[in-house]
Amino acid sequence: MSDKQYKITIISVGPGASDLITLRGQEAINQQDIIIGFQESLDTFASHKETYCPDRMRTGTLEYIEQNPDRKVGVLVSGDAGFFSLAKFIIQKFGRDSVEVIPGVSSVSAGFAQIKNSWQDFRFKSVKQEENDLTELGHDTILLCDRMNTPEKILQDNPDLKDKFDITVMKDISLETEQIFYDPDESFNSSRVLIVLEKKLTDR
Repeated sequence: MSDKQYKITIISVGPGASDLITLRGQEAINQQDIIIGFQESLDTFASHKETYCPDRMRTGTLEYIEQNPDRKVGVLVSGDAGFFSLAKFIIQKFGRDSVEVIPGVSSVSAGFAQIKNSWQDFRFKSVKQEENDLTELGHDTILLCDRMNTPEKILQDNPDLKDKFDITVMKDISLETEQIFYDPDESFNSSRVLIVLEKKLTDR
């Protein structure tokens, strides 16, 4: 951790729709010297600001912040900053005193609102860039996916999931391309995919 006093604001932008960022989040964007994030988020939420989209998001963001300690840097993260986001790595490197975190609407809360279900008893597992062996899974679980670990691949690698769980796949929640499928075998070219595994009633 550096002794320099950085000025970093991690801004949660929600699941992607322009009307699901909070007022505090939008105000925070307006106060920064530069905004870092994925291009889609920059175009949606910060088109009026100076922006930077690193080729490698984690390392590029950390390097830019470290090289520009005098700039007020805003970092856009999807969903809520406290939930499987870049915020963890920024805080680890630069310290809590250098960081302000703006909360937001998570993709999980937005998705469960769409399927009209409660998620308080679900567990979470990220299969992003990880092996997706789920043979020991025995609880209601929400899987966060990526373009490599798609619903199709996960179900191919773990065929017993269909016997144990009712499966809902939510893609691009809150966006115009939003889709919700039940027991699907399809693959999606999207990094915004959640798989909801809910134990069948006969197994409860």
